[in-house]
Amino acid sequence: MTLEEFKLFCEQTGYLDSKGRKSTSLTIDRIKSSEGYSIENMQVISLSENSSKGATDEEGRVPFLILKNKVK
Repeated sequence: MTLEEFKLFCEQTGYLDSKGRKSTSLTIDRIKSSEGYSIENMQVISLSENSSKGATDEEGRVPFLILKNKVK
């Protein structure tokens, strides 16, 4: 991604105006975590949404190792 593409992304999504550390602040999320950062693979979601998404894979499933550790 070029700097110009990132600037355009920020303008279109309002990311720079709403980023921060609150649960409602915006974060940049990769749609497919196995792929890199590109305009086609990025979305802006709240920090809260991004945090809860981190525990699942691309299909929304909780990975086995996380489940295994919770069973102990």
